[in-house]
Amino acid sequence: LGYVPVEPDGSVKVAVPANVSFAISVLDGQGRRLGPRHENWLSVRPGETRECSGCHDPDSSAPHGRTDAGPAPAWAGAPTTGRPFPNTDPALFADMGETMAEVYGRINGIRRPLPDLVYEDEWTDPNVAPLGASFAYAYGDLDTAPPISGVCAGEWSPNCRIVINYEQHIHPLWGKLRQEVDPVTMDVISDSTCTGCHTTADAAGAAQVPAGQLDLGDGPSPAEPLHFNSYRELLYPDNEQELMNGALVDVLVDSGEVLRDEEGNPILDADGNEQPIMVTVPVRPSMSVNGARFSRFFDVFAAGGSHEGFLKPSELRLISEWLDIGGQYYNNPFDAPED
Repeated sequence: LGYVPVEPDGSVKVAVPANVSFAISVLDGQGRRLGPRHENWLSVRPGETRECSGCHDPDSSAPHGRTDAGPAPAWAGAPTTGRPFPNTDPALFADMGETMAEVYGRINGIRRPLPDLVYEDEWTDPNVAPLGASFAYAYGDLDTAPPISGVCAGEWSPNCRIVINYEQHIHPLWGKLRQEVDPVTMDVISDSTCTGCHTTADAAGAAQVPAGQLDLGDGPSPAEPLHFNSYRELLYPDNEQELMNGALVDVLVDSGEVLRDEEGNPILDADGNEQPIMVTVPVRPSMSVNGARFSRFFDVFAAGGSHEGFLKPSELRLISEWLDIGGQYYNNPFDAPED
């Protein structure tokens, strides 16, 4: 449905479309989900107000849906009427018992979800302290297809949805050209295109071990032809590979065990030697469907990482968003092929 900011006191008040199922996630400043995925779908009827307080208190036995059974909220709200919260803009004055979200909604209107992740410091009194730094992760900054329609990009409405499918929205990031070119000679100074290194063939077409044992190239997966190979490489365990006689093969190492017969005796080869059991070397997936914060994929893009600056903040946000909602191949099942 979209995003709204959490107010400084931790409160949120948002208007959502009626009769539409939704779940709630709290994000950090990089657009990554904090905590586990909310497993319970919520919905409201026209004019209904739903509050979340006691049912999320670990010491409370009150179940969801019993508005009369929960304990009092942990935050009692403003202690007086007609005054702002400490160090905040005087225009945002509170009534007794109001949270910051209720104050903002009363004065400026209840917030509504927007497709872009935007933060602006609307609370700090600039006469008391400098405003906090603003930031925005916008779909309009993407050079690949955004996960919203053109109509919704122009005006977000209750009928708009964010739908992220791997083939249409994530995979194109890997092949997007990322070159720095000399403006005079037009020579390529640097090339950070993902598939320049993370593919099984070099520029001349010769076989190569993909950087980091991660193949982000095009084509179906040998394990699941209905999925792109890059999807399986990112999310599923794989085997380490090496070049042998110009071909990619799985690396095999001695397991420390030998072949034995039914009685446990070593089985010898024709020369009378024990035969070691060779095993593949596992490679952990760099992404996790548990969410972006559980995915080591992002480590190389952090400050000081080997890939710092290779992907734009809006692109990293899109990948985080996709993982935080489950990393599914199709987030809209009706987009999947019928066959």
